[in-house]
Amino acid sequence: MRLHYLSIVLILFISVMLYSCIEEPTISEVKRPYSSLRLGNFSRNVETLNIEITNADGTVIKKTVNKNQMTTHFDIASGTRAFVVKNGNGDVLIQKNISVSSYEEITLLFSGTSKPGDDFYNTFGEIAYSEGDVYVYNGPKADTTAWLHYFDFISEMEEDGVLAKNFIARCVDKSTGKFVDADEEFSFNIIQSLATSPGEKRLLLLNLLNPGSTDPKYDTLGKHDINVEGGKRHYLFITGSPIANPLELVKSVESPLPVRSK
Repeated sequence: MRLHYLSIVLILFISVMLYSCIEEPTISEVKRPYSSLRLGNFSRNVETLNIEITNADGTVIKKTVNKNQMTTHFDIASGTRAFVVKNGNGDVLIQKNISVSSYEEITLLFSGTSKPGDDFYNTFGEIAYSEGDVYVYNGPKADTTAWLHYFDFISEMEEDGVLAKNFIARCVDKSTGKFVDADEEFSFNIIQSLATSPGEKRLLLLNLLNPGSTDPKYDTLGKHDINVEGGKRHYLFITGSPIANPLELVKSVESPLPVRSK
């Protein structure tokens, strides 16, 4: 009886050994870093952009963006990616590699005047704005605060032989006219961000007429009302004709993206 018991134990032991030798180890799949990307068309004179992004595996992401609009966020494998940007006629405006940082929320905007073959007047190009890591909450932490993001797409541009005026942005309380935030100075493709309080505001785009004077005088280039919402991010794109009066402002109010894992 004891011999029979030992035989069973020995058979079980050998079976376990053989199974462990035959079974291949399970290796967890390596996650490829990703980024959350969106695209925007704030060009001076291109109504439609057709954008193709080639991934490392050869697959192609295609997006169409109309003037003064943005796509929603979409995931893309991080790394250097080949971008081809065409207008509505199929003319190639940009063909280059653009680096996409790992685990970042990125807004990639196309701006400037497209004039292929004219190196002096062709200012069309891209500007990348990193909004933070995907695994971090990127936004105001309470309803008592809001974020403003100013984008200047017109300074230093020329139209009909007239150079755009440099300007500042002044945010005032709509009802009282009192200053809410410090003035923001701009130059082409520069982004300014700040935290502010919610409420009805008025954004004044001003050109200083007498620099250096102790009694500054301004020319109002634009006046736009903004309902600033607590807990939201407010994107303010100063775009359009650089000599328009008033200057054009495109507004987008958004909630921060949900926090994600790596």
